[in-house]
Amino acid sequence: MVNTVTYGLILGLSVFGVLKLINILKIRINFKFALSLIPFIFFGATTRVLTDAGFFGAYSTSMHIHPLMPLYWVVAPGIFFTMFALTFISLILGILIEKITKSKIKYYIPFCVIGSFFALHNLFFIINKLFVDNFKNIDSFLVFSFFFLLTILFLFFITRLFETFAFLKNEKNHLIVSAHLFDAAATYTGVQFYGYTEKHVLPNFLIQQTGAWIMFPLKLCVVITVIYLIDKTIEDETIRRLIKIVILILGLGPGIRDVGRMIIGV
Repeated sequence: MVNTVTYGLILGLSVFGVLKLINILKIRINFKFALSLIPFIFFGATTRVLTDAGFFGAYSTSMHIHPLMPLYWVVAPGIFFTMFALTFISLILGILIEKITKSKIKYYIPFCVIGSFFALHNLFFIINKLFVDNFKNIDSFLVFSFFFLLTILFLFFITRLFETFAFLKNEKNHLIVSAHLFDAAATYTGVQFYGYTEKHVLPNFLIQQTGAWIMFPLKLCVVITVIYLIDKTIEDETIRRLIKIVILILGLGPGIRDVGRMIIGV
């Protein structure tokens, strides 16, 4: 409970800080900007996977670590600041390249390239771990993919068949919901079939009361409702889209980490 409140406060303050920076840098929040962030989300999530696998040294949640220890900066909350710093520096480099080339190269291209380099770095070590272990945990990825595909098909049909959900087509809202269904499928697969447990307070309580399947309706109801309210109440395009990107990260980041942990068996 303490961690949940603490991280929530950090997130809230961070959103205001990032909003100020975006206004100063005069960046327009659009699909290209969001897409160029995906490699950094993958990098952050897989960095935590590698930490759990002992890539940066022995680690367990019971360890007492502090900011003077390098390990602190690859676990929560230190990893938040590490990833923000790397992403922000990469963004500044992208903006500088755009200015140097007189807009011939848009900032989001080098920004995405840098993030992709980081992401591929982590992906190399994860794939190497799979080879070393002879892909013994790859079945978890197949099970996850099956349930994720089912939920994506369900999302596709409700957005096509029911006018009530037509707003999910606006500003790529369906991709935000898909990111959380990704997380739901990862949680369900891990808890239901591979002996993992949910660490967040409310989802863990609901899973204990009902079962891991609750993550699917929970994600659909909460995320769709939140997106609807955001679209209805926030007129400022920058604020609205930034909040949506934060919601996207909150689903996709943990989902990637959970899938990564399952396929390498940590």
